[in-house]
Amino acid sequence: MVECRYCEQTLEKESALREHLYEDHARDELSRIDRKRVEQYVDEHGLGESGNEEDHEASQPAHREQRADTSNGTYPADAWELSDVEALSTDEIVEKLADHGIETSETMFRNRIENFNSAMTLSEQWEAEYEVDATSYDQDFIWMAAEVLY
Repeated sequence: MVECRYCEQTLEKESALREHLYEDHARDELSRIDRKRVEQYVDEHGLGESGNEEDHEASQPAHREQRADTSNGTYPADAWELSDVEALSTDEIVEKLADHGIETSETMFRNRIENFNSAMTLSEQWEAEYEVDATSYDQDFIWMAAEVLY
């Protein structure tokens, strides 16, 4: 069972969630992971061939670097998924952030989020404030970590 984070509808399978996101939330401001799910649904059902894909992409908010699709429609093994970060403990997330040059602790994080209205804003502040050593998909880890801790 998977739950839609936008309307809290519970669906049987991941494929049903992708279809639901495409049909009911394609024009909403989706998270990067959920946009990926919609893109997978479009690819699986050949919907991109109709030309409507440009309209869909134009409706989506601009985000940082887009993932480069490989020839078989999958993403590299080192690509972070939100579920990967959610599976880590708080201490593991803090340690991984430190590996990338971002010093924080649970207490520091709690104090800091009082000044921010979103996890994305916090992750952007971290990148501006610290000498972040993260390239490629590790950049995704930073905003996902902020999201999970938030």
